[in-house]
Parts: sequence; structure tokens; C-alpha cells
Amino acid sequence: NFPEVVKYQNVYYMFLSSKTNDSLFVYATTDTNRTNWEALNGGNPVMTSATAPQPTILNTGIAVKDSTFHMVLETKISGSEALYYSHSTITALNWAANMSASPIILLAGNSDLKYLPNRNAFFLVTGDISINSKWHIDAFYASADSNLSLSASWVKAPAFPIIYQEGIHMADPFIVETPQKNHRLL
Repeated sequence: NFPEVVKYQNVYYMFLSSKTNDSLFVYATTDTNRTNWEALNGGNPVMTSATAPQPTILNTGIAVKDSTFHMVLETKISGSEALYYSHSTITALNWAANMSASPIILLAGNSDLKYLPNRNAFFLVTGDISINSKWHIDAFYASADSNLSLSASWVKAPAFPIIYQEGIHMADPFIVETPQKNHRLL
């Protein structure tokens, strides 16, 4: 599925799920061209269908706050996508231990997660399949001080318009950061 790459302390980390065996792998590089990646965890998955909240592991959204990697994991429940939350350090590589007991957002997937330090909050854009079974783009936020594994902590971003066009699937959003602008998203 779609890889997610984040930079932390001059190291790039790539999170990549495998549809073949429903596993999540993490790779790292300090190569500025990002062409030489090293598999972490001895090349073994950091999460498998046996340790995930549901047996299907799809896409991840990752954001780093301090030394903690926060993850939104897309999986399937009864054939529909859902998002779970977890966190880990990159040295522990144990997202299963901190996984939310239930989804934080139902009927959603293909997400991107960013930490906004000036607001001490996380911003999540996601594909949402709750309107007429067609994907559209929606956004949520949560205070970093809240319990991020509870669905009640994730609030729809009021200034973010739902991006939707009748009859067309729109999914796989990505957040582009522009540090010189203060966008009104929360």
C-alpha cells in the first residue's frame, strides 16, 4: 500500500504495509537522496495481522511529537475501512501495545497525520466513505493533551470543507506544510 515517510532527527523513516501478508514494516535512511533504505526490526514486520486490531493492515498516517511516533492505522471492519490510533517510540517499535481498543473514526482510510506544534494538536486528513459509499476528503483534529485513542478526542475540523463531488471517488489526501502561512484549519 502507500508508504508514509517522516523525518525525525535527520533520519527518514518509511512505514510500508504489505497487502500480501497484512504486515507493517519500517525502514530508515540518512541518505539525503533517500535511495538506500535499511529495514528496521531485523527486517521483520513491526505489526502483523495477529497483533493488529483487525486482520487487514492497510495504510498508515504517522506524525512525530517529541520522540513519540503517533500512528493512525487503516484497517477493515466488516468490509469497511476504519482508523485506529497508536503510538510508540522508534526504538521500541511496538504499536500493538498502545493500539486503541476501538476505531477512532469509522468509514475512513488513506489518511495523513501531522503534528502542529504551535497548536499542540494533531491534524488528520482522511478519505471518508460515509456519503453514498463514495470516497471524499474530510479532516479532523485532536489536542495532543487529550486521549488520542478515544474517538471523542477527534473533532471534525470546522474550517475544512468536505471535498466531495457526486459520483466520483476522492481519497488518498496528503498534507503539504507551508511554514510561512498560518492556515485556519482548526
